[in-house]
Amino acid sequence: MLAAVLAGLALVPAGAASADADLDRIEAMWARGDYARATQELINYRERTGVRTPQLDYMIATSACRMRDRRQLGNEFFAWILQNYNLSPSIRTQVETQRQMCSASAAPERLPMTAPPAMVGIAYHGKGGTGYESQPAGNRASTLAVAIPREEFTRRLFVPADSKKAVLAVAKELGPEFEVQAVGHFVLAGPWDVARPSVGILNAAAPNRANTQGPPPNAPLGAQAPNQPARKSAAQSPRQDLTDPRDMVQQMAPTIASSAADLKKVGESLEDYLRFFVSEYGMRPPSFLITVYFAGDRTQLWDLARKLHGIALAPGSIGYSFPSDQSMVGWADGKAYGTFAHELFHVMVRNNFGDIPPFLDEGMAALYEVSGFEGTRAVGVPNWRGAILSKSWAERPRIKDLVQMNRSSFDDIAGPSDQLVPGEKQSANHATARYLMLYFQQRGELLPVYKAFLNRKVNDRPAAQSVLLLESVLGRSLDTVDAEFSAWFKALPP
Repeated sequence: MLAAVLAGLALVPAGAASADADLDRIEAMWARGDYARATQELINYRERTGVRTPQLDYMIATSACRMRDRRQLGNEFFAWILQNYNLSPSIRTQVETQRQMCSASAAPERLPMTAPPAMVGIAYHGKGGTGYESQPAGNRASTLAVAIPREEFTRRLFVPADSKKAVLAVAKELGPEFEVQAVGHFVLAGPWDVARPSVGILNAAAPNRANTQGPPPNAPLGAQAPNQPARKSAAQSPRQDLTDPRDMVQQMAPTIASSAADLKKVGESLEDYLRFFVSEYGMRPPSFLITVYFAGDRTQLWDLARKLHGIALAPGSIGYSFPSDQSMVGWADGKAYGTFAHELFHVMVRNNFGDIPPFLDEGMAALYEVSGFEGTRAVGVPNWRGAILSKSWAERPRIKDLVQMNRSSFDDIAGPSDQLVPGEKQSANHATARYLMLYFQQRGELLPVYKAFLNRKVNDRPAAQSVLLLESVLGRSLDTVDAEFSAWFKALPP
């Protein structure tokens, strides 16, 4: 049963080769029960390539657990998987079961192919976010509606040199209702039909090369100019009052449908973010083109999710990224790209940092969803999550608790009824993570923190490890950091 997970999900990140002969060879070794050789070769592969996926780590865990002298290693990798990866409920349960059976001699089973794919970076426009929808921030309500073969996702992967073929393939897939353009590492598709309201709330600032002080183009209503350079105080408010979402949607409705010029401008802006992620954080450029699908409204978003990936999205969804075919899907007009700047971080980071801890993954992706450029550097600016954090301040997690959270703390919509309404706790976690990254950015500490976690070693106590590692990088206790963060946030303009 557990080996079927490997068939249902990509073994390599979207930026790597879709058919890795070396990994296929090692997986075959694991499948026939040659666990001693498989364990060592899988570890060597992980270290050599930088590939970090739940499937790869699962093979290491189950192999090590079947050798008496390597069971501690197996338990370390099981704990690592459960702490750091985005798993569907059924996959999480089965991984936990295999962990409990760590000393079993029977061959481990694959996870079922019909299990919902573990999607990264699903963004929600929910009650905990803006009050527009009753659905919370998280992805547990998204389910698999149609099982699409992995070969179909692989067929959609094109190297940058084949951008013309990619455009033709996407146009054929979507039909004449969509305009399709290729720009750099991206293929962008937007609907031609009549203008529809745009969600707006995650629309990021366009690159601010002129460094003007007005609200950046396509920023959410009430957005401020980009932050001052790191280490300088910013005058912007992180806690703008949220406009009534129905009014916001109408005011942000595009005046025209997606045009080739619009899509090319968005593609150029996403290229700026991609170059920044590579230069600043050492992320690996994608080997395949990233396909960006714009939905004109939520109905079209749901239709695209079902058609492209077989997913029945939760009602609160506004966007998601799907690693198996290197794509991003979002509800936004053909000029805005905040949702996609957020999702691009999720896609890019998994090329060599697939086990990024949840607080860092969600916090940094959210940091860039509303951001501007200072030269070639993307700089996060205060956004709508500040109002959420302010409203839920009494319930927000302490920094020491935030860095120990696993994925369910950001995605699980279920929660005790005596705390917050379902999803609000997750929204508070997301907002805290986002503003912690903004705090680190302004202090010049974000890059050192990122590099420290990128280079950390697998540990059977990953949550405790995160606390010790962050304290070591920052040079102060997390209790001190929490007090400093609290004072910093409360001192920001209202």
